[in-house]
Amino acid sequence: MKKEKIYWVGARRSDIENQNLFSGSITRFGGIDTQNNVSFCNNTYTKDYDEFILKSLTDFLFEDESILFMFANEKKAYQFGSNIFHQSICINSLEIIEALNNKIFMRDFLYGVVNTPPSISLPFGKSENFSFIKKVFDNRYSEFVVQTTESNGGSGTFLLNYRNCPSFESNIQVLITPYFENSIPINVHIAIERDTYRIFPPSVQVILNRFNYSGSDFIRYQMLESSLRNKVIECCQNIAMKLMTLECTGVFGVDLLLIEQEVFFLECNFRYQGSSFILNKALIEKNFPSIFQINYDCFYNSLANIPKDIYTMPIYYSCLRRTINNLNIRLPNPILTIKDSDFSKDFSNDGYIYHELFDISITNFIEKQ
Repeated sequence: MKKEKIYWVGARRSDIENQNLFSGSITRFGGIDTQNNVSFCNNTYTKDYDEFILKSLTDFLFEDESILFMFANEKKAYQFGSNIFHQSICINSLEIIEALNNKIFMRDFLYGVVNTPPSISLPFGKSENFSFIKKVFDNRYSEFVVQTTESNGGSGTFLLNYRNCPSFESNIQVLITPYFENSIPINVHIAIERDTYRIFPPSVQVILNRFNYSGSDFIRYQMLESSLRNKVIECCQNIAMKLMTLECTGVFGVDLLLIEQEVFFLECNFRYQGSSFILNKALIEKNFPSIFQINYDCFYNSLANIPKDIYTMPIYYSCLRRTINNLNIRLPNPILTIKDSDFSKDFSNDGYIYHELFDISITNFIEKQ
């Protein structure tokens, strides 16, 4: 049987190292371009990322019309025309993708199935909304998180208090949640294949300046009390079973929040996660399929070769996503620095430079600073 030619369309070429599913790639960051691998950071004709992706997709198809594309963010497959869409694989319906990425919908959809933090949704435009919002929550909280419906990685997320009152040009629908100090943010990968699912080892998210996703700490998660870890898995199981009723398929991530001794669902990210490359490394080291192969199998094969308790697999890694804004954070020497390209602010929205990988927990080091 002839092997399919699948090209990866995602953020970093290093994410797909040490796997054999892909024959090529189109990425934002990458090393030296080759015949089958191109990266936005190396292109010289445009500063528009989507224009670069469309040209690259079209050029590859012109050379070989049998090429298939797997997108890190499935929604992108709908963006570049019917010719590209017909050559895209592992794609859910647009309704599913948009619904699961919508924070307001997911809070409502999972209400009563898992714990969700107190929140309200309303049109938000003027800073005077702060006093009204405090009253809505019975004056129990003094700070709030304001999120647009599809915010991610800190983008589209704002702090609201009496000193900081963000305003928008026009009233847009936002989700408002009290800000909980000393909570622990958790990220978990889930894979759904028709009538079954798998939950993968969770990680504690490294969050700087309250909202900026800056890395993942799988070791720190394993240091949590077993009772808390059990609650995390139970929450994810309930989420997976509920999403199966929508016929969702493939690998995606959920963000949870540990508040004291309880687990709360925050949002779903129907795409690969910032921590996916670490999970992928650990899976391959344990002789499991890559997370990309697992996603493919959800659609076209099965998850029968993945243990149902895969979430118990220990992962002894943490990482920091270095940007120009966090170079002052001092950490022990990393075991690996993952650098896809020479840094250029033209190609990164937040000044991303490289990842540092550690075999110790970095959370406590960061918290002390």
